[in-house]
Amino acid sequence: MKETLMKKLILIIFLISTNIWASEKFTFGDISLRGSGCKRGTAQVVKSPDDQVVSILFDEFSVEVPNLSSNNDNDKKDIDNPSPASRFSEKLDHKTCNIILNSNLTNGEKVTHLELTLDFRGFTQVQKGAMAQFKGRLMNWNGPQRSKKIMKQVFVNKIWKAGQDDDWALTKTLKIPINGPCSKRGDRQFKAIIKTTLQARLLGRRPLEEAFALAAMDSGDLTGTLKMKIKTAKCKKNKYTIKRNHSRYRSRYNHFGRRYGFRRR
Repeated sequence: MKETLMKKLILIIFLISTNIWASEKFTFGDISLRGSGCKRGTAQVVKSPDDQVVSILFDEFSVEVPNLSSNNDNDKKDIDNPSPASRFSEKLDHKTCNIILNSNLTNGEKVTHLELTLDFRGFTQVQKGAMAQFKGRLMNWNGPQRSKKIMKQVFVNKIWKAGQDDDWALTKTLKIPINGPCSKRGDRQFKAIIKTTLQARLLGRRPLEEAFALAAMDSGDLTGTLKMKIKTAKCKKNKYTIKRNHSRYRSRYNHFGRRYGFRRR
């Protein structure tokens, strides 16, 4: 009776464990936003119910020159701002938003590519002697087995020049190849950093009162949405195994613990 009961309990535990293993799937972890373009209260992180899709909603992402505010990243030198200036500079308004994606892979899974869907809508007005620009990059990623790659790959780059004064829309879906290594137990983290930049700049030495530029993604009908998916695939098992060459005439045998020579099978 006890033996039968124990067998049933072992079977139940096995079924529960199997069900948990079968339902295990990739999920997004913590998502962080850093930069003057996505300060607290100006951007939202929205996850799908299954934690497999993340959307970033920009409510107040705008730049304007002449610049009358210090709420910017003018003084931070980077690949998109090689000549930094004072945050109080009237000729530059440079804002960034670094999106830090943390995700959890399942055992024996690898990241194949990152899928981005952009739906940015806004308003831009640029006069002579000024320009505005919006740019997005995949900066780098870290994965299992201490893998790391610095990419700085541009996936969107829109420039507004003098004479533009209208609403605009930027909608596209693209895939960025990753092809990361396979995850293992205890080594299943994948992290990627995406950087978006919005900039307005006065060109040359034109007097401030003669030049103007504004680029904005505001709340209401003028919004910016960046949707992100991490596509994964199961790692293939090695099909090649080492086979022992058992010769028909070269098989050792033991008899009562003693090892003898070879005999014919």
